[in-house]
Amino acid sequence: MWLNADEQCILNYLEHCGEAGASGREIARKASTKDRWKEDERWAAPAISALKDKSLITTSPAGNYMLPPKDND
Repeated sequence: MWLNADEQCILNYLEHCGEAGASGREIARKASTKDRWKEDERWAAPAISALKDKSLITTSPAGNYMLPPKDND
């Protein structure tokens, strides 16, 4: 599956967030650089939406985004 740079950046950040996940705002602030955040506070929203459509991230009841649980086969 093809992922753009923003999607890869978000997935890399969420790998370090664990089961708690992160809010959309936190992802936009911390997944990339401070300059990116200052330039556009909502830069992550389209990538988050695309990742949800591809089922690569899930949403918790609290509204945080996280990686789906890994299957332990």
